[in-house]
Amino acid sequence: MINKRFMLFVLILLSGGAHAAPSWNELSEGQRQALSSLESRWNSMEELQRDNIVNGLERWNSLDTSGRQRVQQQFDRFSQLEDEDRLNLRQQFDRFQGMDESRKTELRNAYDKFKKKPANEQAELRKKFDAQRAQKKVSKPAGAAGKNTPDNRNEGVDRSNAGSRRDDGGNRSNGGNHNDGGSQGGGGSKR
Repeated sequence: MINKRFMLFVLILLSGGAHAAPSWNELSEGQRQALSSLESRWNSMEELQRDNIVNGLERWNSLDTSGRQRVQQQFDRFSQLEDEDRLNLRQQFDRFQGMDESRKTELRNAYDKFKKKPANEQAELRKKFDAQRAQKKVSKPAGAAGKNTPDNRNEGVDRSNAGSRRDDGGNRSNGGNHNDGGSQGGGGSKR
């Protein structure tokens, strides 16, 4: 059986959209059953949080078995990360969410192009990217940290296989308002 912590994480992760946040009594029987661990605090939660959880539950329910397995694997991978790595992924997500749509599309396209390359070529590009990133960290001026400049806007972007996935409808599970904390970048493609 799926543990409740995982389920809550998935529901928040898959959330998005604009539904009215129902009170506990307004939830369907199936929703109340799936969210039973939240019953005691449901009505005291912020409306946005309740809305996100309901939307995430709808998306979870729409996934087939392979989609649910993929989400479970992503959660397991995320859970095994060190706290610092989780923080970096959250910051990466926030940076991506703050980008304009054209930049997001550019990064998604570059990532899709990267994922179509053979595994050995992907590994070589990752190695080059990591070397460039390490070089930039060494030579970065003191005041440049955290600024979204052309030289560091992809700093900390993970190019590993924890990247963007597509749900069963062909949509990115981390595009738009959805993100699994994975990579958004172009796998070492130069900007």
